[in-house]
Amino acid sequence: MSTRLAGGIALILVVITLLLMAVFRTVETLDYRDALYARRAAQESAIAEGEKLRRQLEAIATQTEQLAADGDGTAKSVLDTLRRQGVVFTPPKR
Repeated sequence: MSTRLAGGIALILVVITLLLMAVFRTVETLDYRDALYARRAAQESAIAEGEKLRRQLEAIATQTEQLAADGDGTAKSVLDTLRRQGVVFTPPKR
């Protein structure tokens, strides 16, 4: 009987250990998830500002290209300088 009791106690200890490991991993994963949500929330304003800046740049580029197409020498010079520096403007799809 004592061997059977020892085997039962060992099995209970193994089950408790596995349960504690699962609880620890779950808590750790939830902490990581919360940290990721916090980082994402902290970046929201920067992402929104970047999108706003991109829209403004696209508007300026489109207007500059239109001026250059209409024959404005300064606009052509600006576009040529930017193209030499590797900046490529693609008109937004409408």
